[in-house]
Order: sequence, then structure tokens, then C-alpha cells
Amino acid sequence: MKQPTLPLGVAAILAVAISVAAGAGVIASGQRLEIALAIAAFLLAGSHLVISLYRDLYYRRKFSGIGEMHKRSRKLAEQLSELAGRLDILEDERAAPPQPPPPPKPETADFSREFEELRRSIKELADEYGKASGPPEPRREPDLWSTAAPEEKPVAVEHQLEFFLEPIVALGEDVTAHYRASLVLEGNGRRVTFEELTKQAATNGLRPDLDGHAVSRALAVGSRLTAKRPGTAIFVPIGPETLASQAALAAIEWQIGRAGRNAMSLVFEIDHTAMAALSPRGIEGMARLARNGAGMALARAHGMGIDLAALRDLHFRFITFSAAALPTDRHAVPAWAETARLAGEYGFTIGVQGLFYEEQIYVATRWASLGSGPVFAPPRRVKGEAIPVTQIRSAA
Repeated sequence: MKQPTLPLGVAAILAVAISVAAGAGVIASGQRLEIALAIAAFLLAGSHLVISLYRDLYYRRKFSGIGEMHKRSRKLAEQLSELAGRLDILEDERAAPPQPPPPPKPETADFSREFEELRRSIKELADEYGKASGPPEPRREPDLWSTAAPEEKPVAVEHQLEFFLEPIVALGEDVTAHYRASLVLEGNGRRVTFEELTKQAATNGLRPDLDGHAVSRALAVGSRLTAKRPGTAIFVPIGPETLASQAALAAIEWQIGRAGRNAMSLVFEIDHTAMAALSPRGIEGMARLARNGAGMALARAHGMGIDLAALRDLHFRFITFSAAALPTDRHAVPAWAETARLAGEYGFTIGVQGLFYEEQIYVATRWASLGSGPVFAPPRRVKGEAIPVTQIRSAA
């Protein structure tokens, strides 16, 4: 390595130091020799210190430059390695065959697909109840030496969704004025009532499918009923899960639009307890159905806490109370009597649901104009409306 050279300033200092030392020697010829030697030694030591400091500073700057250069070279090597990796990826992508573009998503709802999903869902619900009791039969090996004809396996009965209508009677005239729709699951000697079916469907997230199917059956039957007796309505119970489902509401709206004027026979029945617990989306769904012109009914209403003005704005036309709240004394007043009176003044039609005894009819007639329950007639199966679970799509 090349040795550092002293700059001109440092050399001048050294020359002055030597001159002073020489002068001191001359002076010393006339004075004490020891003082002159001490001064010369001090100057030489100082010049030697200056030279050492300068050399140390020189090497520090040199090594600092070398370290910075090493950092830059390492960073450049990393950038080159990253660039080489990107080039490898580009080469692999260029060598791979081109992939076809993904199929476009449909913009409109495929209602046949929804009915297929309903078929699958109801089939799963039916399987929960089983097709037979007891363990499965052991497998039998065929007898190759037997000449008898092989035994035919029994064909399993398929579960079906039966459509029922319960008469709603005009109490003053003792004639059927309207009907209430329900679905019953039957098969292999088993029968799941509408109340149990809706509970199971709500637990498994299938209530919107059931309600949509009930609407389609009610619209088909309603067109025939209104042709014979105009003004007849079919009450279709609807759950809060359906009101909160955008897909279910869109399917119901499509059915209402296709039915045209026959949709005027449709009345959606909402349980008061379920309505009080509706989410904001469920309330919006209820208003959405009302805007489509469908009638609304509040079922099993409580004696208190009913906003009659708000119900009227939402196209509610009917309010029904439970017969279980009727007093046993014919001359007593039910707890909901005042609410029923005010509802009548607002234009609502009042009904009582679940009448079992003749005595209840007399009490209900004082406060309501409609009644339903086993005392009149049980729900009746509509002929020709039984839908096999595996054929819901084709029937729809």
C-alpha cells in the first residue's frame, strides 16, 4: 500500500521545529546546554505526535471508503439475485399452456336451481326421521345352486310434502270465508306436522325453502278458489328467516309477479312473537312484501303492545288472537277485548285461532268475526298437490 506523504503545512512546521532547535543550540552555546537539549527534544516529540495523528486519520478514511464500497456491492448482488428469480418465473409462465377464462356469473336468479336446492333440503330433513326403525338387515349372499326366482327388494316409499288447507269460518254466518295453508311431510307411515316441520326447518336453516314452496302451492290453489268465490284469501304463514333472506324474498316476488291478479288472494300470516323479534333486515323484508300488494295478517296477537297505525301502513288487514286466552265464562271479557275493539275501529278484521269447544265459539263471536280450529274442521289435504321430494323441481 502506498505510504501517506505529509502535506506542505506539516513539513513547514517540522522545518520550523528544526530551525528552533538549531537556534536553541546556538543560544545554548552561551547558556546552559541542558535547557537547549530539553527544548529540542520537546519539539521533536511534538512533531512525531503530529505525524502519528495524521497517519491514523488517513488510514481511517481509507478503510471507511472500502467498507462503503463493500455494502454497495452486496446490495447490488441481492438486486441481481431478485431479478434472476423474476426472470425464472416469467419463463415458467411463458412455457405453461394458456388457461381458459372463468365462465361468467349469471346476472339473474336461476329459479330452477332454487327449487332443486329445495328438493335436496327437504330430502335431508326427511332423512332425519328415518325411513325405517331398527338396525339394517344383514346382507345375504346369493345361492348359486337355487332355481327359485330372486326375491324382489321392497321399494321404499318416498317422502312427500302434502299441502293442506284449514277453513277459516265467518262466525256470524257459519260459512267458510278463507283458508290457512300448511305443509305436512309424510312417508313410510310417518307424519311430521306443520308445527314440528317448521321448527325443524328453522333449526336447519330451511324455513325460507318451505315458505317459498307453500307460496307456490297457495297461488296455484288460490286461482281456482277465487274463480269460484271472489274475495277468498289463503293465509300463508311466513317465518322471520324468510323475511330476512334476500334470495327467498326475490323468489316469492317472482312468483307473485307471475301470478298477476291471482296473487290478490295471498295473505302472509306473521306470528306476533316472531314479529316483535324481527331484525332490521326482517322488518325491511316485511315492508317489501307489503309494497308488492300482498295482504298481511298478525297471528296469535298479544293483548297489549300493538301499534295499529303502523300495521295499517304495512297493509295488515287481519289480526287473530289465540282461543287459549278466551275466558271460560261466556259473559266474561278476554284480556284482548279492548285491543280487538280498537282494531275494529282501524278497519282490521278480527279472528280467533284454535277453537276447540262450542262454548268458545259463543265467546269469540262477541269480539271477532272469524274463527278457526278443530271445532269446525281439521285441515284438509288438497288433492293433486302432493309433491314427491325428488320431483319438486319438475313440479315447479
